[in-house]
Amino acid sequence: MNLLNTKESQNYAFEILKFITAICEDQNIKYFLIWGTLIGAVRHSGFIPWDDDIDICMPRNDYNRFIKYMESMKSNRYKLYIEGKSKNYYLSLPRVVDTKTVVIGERKENENQLDCGIFVDIYPLDFVGSTKKECESYFKKQIKYEWLKGLSQQKSFVKSKSNAINTIIKIPFYLYSRIKGPDYFYEKMEKLANLKHSIENDYCCSCYGTGGMNYKKLIFKSNLFGEGRECMFNGCSFIIPIGYDDILKQVYGDYMKLPPVHERVGHHEYKAYKL
Repeated sequence: MNLLNTKESQNYAFEILKFITAICEDQNIKYFLIWGTLIGAVRHSGFIPWDDDIDICMPRNDYNRFIKYMESMKSNRYKLYIEGKSKNYYLSLPRVVDTKTVVIGERKENENQLDCGIFVDIYPLDFVGSTKKECESYFKKQIKYEWLKGLSQQKSFVKSKSNAINTIIKIPFYLYSRIKGPDYFYEKMEKLANLKHSIENDYCCSCYGTGGMNYKKLIFKSNLFGEGRECMFNGCSFIIPIGYDDILKQVYGDYMKLPPVHERVGHHEYKAYKL
């Protein structure tokens, strides 16, 4: 295996992005660059220089169509990894993975978690509230399922970091989650998402793979996404939310300000290799 540097990893991820968006354009599937990838597009017209991952989101209906299309297509190189259908894959977020690469050292909640190649994460965007309060209620339910799913993946019980009382309260939840297993809670998440979804709702949220971020930062007015607008990324045109500035300010604050030099490092702890 050959160790890849940041620039080389970016190039592999970028090819996955082009593969995905070509499908979206051909199948009339809506997508948006999001999170750090959106910052990169707006601030750098490409990758954040010290980062190498790519994130996109899709409205739930488009997301479902994309998943179905990927499951039906034949590709020797790019594969869809999705919980419940890809063996030993336990992340809530599906990924499109370059099978000619592998990443080693990624943090795992489950000891049996599948090693991926370089990937693009796909976040479903759920339009679930006619009011902000309704959207918050949905988000909290999904956080609960994801928390239980995380507990079910722990090989041994981990005490609460706060106090002994919370540790005692946590024990029955841990035992229950271990009995049910991660796929059970993922199916609960999917069922709830598809039950509640309607593109006509005034509020939307992205609640899969939040990494503990304050949920209030991830609930948006639906019209901030709209039909999107074009933006250059690595010399190619991709779609970003029409209200990208409001979205990024809500999530990151002053996103146009570069972080201190010592913080300009990638947030992944793994190394990527070409097979």
